[in-house]
Amino acid sequence: MHKIWNEEEGNLEVLAAHIADSGLHCTVQTERVVLHTESGIGYQLILDENRKFVRFMTFFPLASHAGEQLKREIEHKLNTEVLMASFSVDHENDLVVHYPLAYGHGLIAGQFMAVLHRFASMLDFVIETKNDYDLILLGPNAPQRQEDDSDDPDCSRDSSGDGARLLNGAVDDGRAYTTNRTRNG
Repeated sequence: MHKIWNEEEGNLEVLAAHIADSGLHCTVQTERVVLHTESGIGYQLILDENRKFVRFMTFFPLASHAGEQLKREIEHKLNTEVLMASFSVDHENDLVVHYPLAYGHGLIAGQFMAVLHRFASMLDFVIETKNDYDLILLGPNAPQRQEDDSDDPDCSRDSSGDGARLLNGAVDDGRAYTTNRTRNG
C-alpha cells in the first residue's frame, strides 16, 4: 500500500482498506466510512472531494431539557478546552463534533491514521471528562431522556437528530453507548 496518496488516489475505498489493514473495523457506506471508538462511540469519515478534505465527524445527542444558554455554554467550553475538533449545536439539538483534514497536496497514510486515532480518543475523552452537566446523552452514566414514558421513537419533542441516532444508537454487538432510543429499521 502507498504511504502517500495523491489527490486522485484518495477515495473512501482506499481509506477504508488502509483502516482495515491497520486492524480497525470499519463499515463503508455510500458516502461515508463508519467507525467506533474503543468505548463504542460512533463516528464517520466523509470525503469532500471538491474542497479536498477528509471530514471526521459525529453527533452527540444533547438533553433537550437544558436551555439554549446552557447548550451554548458547553459548545463554547468544548471549543475552548478541547484541541483539534470544533463543536457546534445543530438545528436538531445535537452537538456536532467535526475535524477536517486537508489532502489537497496528498495524504500521508501515517498522518491520516494518527488523526483518526486522535479523533477517536478525543471523543472518548469528551464523554468521560467534559460532560459536567450531563448534557451529552452518551456514556455509561448518561441520564435518560425525559420522554421515557413515550414509546414513539419518532417523537421529535426530545429526540436526537438522525445523525446522532444512526451513529450512536444501539449497536448489535453492544459496544456503542446508547440513549434510551434505538435505531429505526
